[in-house]
Amino acid sequence: MKRSKPAASNQRLWQKKGIWAAVILFLAACGGAAWYFLYGPQAVLAQSASKAAAAVNTTLVKKGDLSVTVSGSGVLEANRTVDLSFSTGGTVSDVHVQLGDMVKEGQVLARLDNASSLEANVVSLQLKLLQAQKDLTDLQQNADVSLAEAYQDWVTAKAAYQEAVAAQQRTAYARCSEEVNTRYKTQLDQASSRMNELAVHSLGTDAWVDAKNTYDTALANYTYCTTYTESEKIEAQAAVDVSKTKMDQAERKYNTLKSAAGIDPSQLALDEAAVETYRLQLIQAKEDLQGMTLTAPMDGKVVYLASGVGTIVDTSKFISIADVSRPQLIVSVDESDIDHFVLSSPASVIFDALPDQTFHGVITQVDPSLTSSGQYRILKGVLTLNTDAVRTVQNLPLGLNASVTIVYKEIKDALIIPVTALKKLNGEGYEVQLVDNDGTTRSQEVQIGLQDGTYAEVLSGLNEGDKIIAITGNSSSSPSSNPFTDGGMMMPGGGMPPPP
Repeated sequence: MKRSKPAASNQRLWQKKGIWAAVILFLAACGGAAWYFLYGPQAVLAQSASKAAAAVNTTLVKKGDLSVTVSGSGVLEANRTVDLSFSTGGTVSDVHVQLGDMVKEGQVLARLDNASSLEANVVSLQLKLLQAQKDLTDLQQNADVSLAEAYQDWVTAKAAYQEAVAAQQRTAYARCSEEVNTRYKTQLDQASSRMNELAVHSLGTDAWVDAKNTYDTALANYTYCTTYTESEKIEAQAAVDVSKTKMDQAERKYNTLKSAAGIDPSQLALDEAAVETYRLQLIQAKEDLQGMTLTAPMDGKVVYLASGVGTIVDTSKFISIADVSRPQLIVSVDESDIDHFVLSSPASVIFDALPDQTFHGVITQVDPSLTSSGQYRILKGVLTLNTDAVRTVQNLPLGLNASVTIVYKEIKDALIIPVTALKKLNGEGYEVQLVDNDGTTRSQEVQIGLQDGTYAEVLSGLNEGDKIIAITGNSSSSPSSNPFTDGGMMMPGGGMPPPP
């Protein structure tokens, strides 16, 4: 029948579709196989690593010890070092020690040879001081005499002034008496008449010359008795001024002494200054003489010696003595650790030269300011070793380098948990995921104390034996990198912890 053709046609169509489906499935299988061989292993490994990174564990809250430390470096130094120098320059005549010798307090170390000039200077200053002290003593002991002399000087000066004033006043009047002046006037008139008479008929003759001389003498006598010259008046006034000044000075001196019990304050100051000046100069001269010999100021070790016998030296450092009975370390820490570098912190020390021995001490000094060391900024301090350490270290050479570990804080038998269990809250504080007895988890806020980077001290919120969730595997141990901080973490079996 003709109606059978459509059925055959449909059959061929389905056969073609089946072929294409088989081809597609074959290509898909080939592509899957190629992807597996090319990328499959890496993908599996990446998935496994991801699961390992996100792995978590439960841990119990336990008790333990916790400490925060600071690492630094140290250099062994003497507790005290004294530098000795000669008080004056000269030639070294004796040196009784060598570098590294142990010395006792008072032991003679070295000498100079030029003592004679210094000894003479000491004697000279002793004499000057004695004279200055005598002058001061005399001034103080003769106060009554000085006051009486000052009064007498004032009285004498006053009389001289009064006499000068009287003499100056007389220059305004005639020098001689009226009787003498009259006689000299008569002699002058007679001499004038005689000279004038001769001048009419005998001018130039010997008689006239004699008359002229008689006239000149009479005129001089009369002028001298009746007036004073200008120079005499000036001299008289000057005598008044000088005597007035002397009288005023004498009066002031007397009044000064009278108010100071007979001792002149200015002279007292000068005499006292002279005594003090010579006293200080004598002290220095004796020190210079004594400084020609260097003696040990304490028990210690010779750690510096400038030169030997026969060398010419000045006043610079010649010998250094170090007290090695209590050696200490100068400790340096980085500026990032200054908050943890505090006084009274215990510390342990390992010297580079003694790597198998650990010594102990305490921080006894922290410098108030930072210093530079190359490109770094550091803070320095002093570490005092304990008695047991000193017995060993005091025989070691100074300058040894050491590694220092300083304990900033330390607690014993505290509740501790891993820092990886902590989640930082938005505000302040932390929380953990607490696992209850039935296996369910819930958020628990905790108060945290000391942290050392691995463990944290629990002040409140948990009890010993509580079970909490902590990250393990490849996760960071820092609370800031804890996946809790990002809002959650994978739980065993693919679940998520309850929201906080």
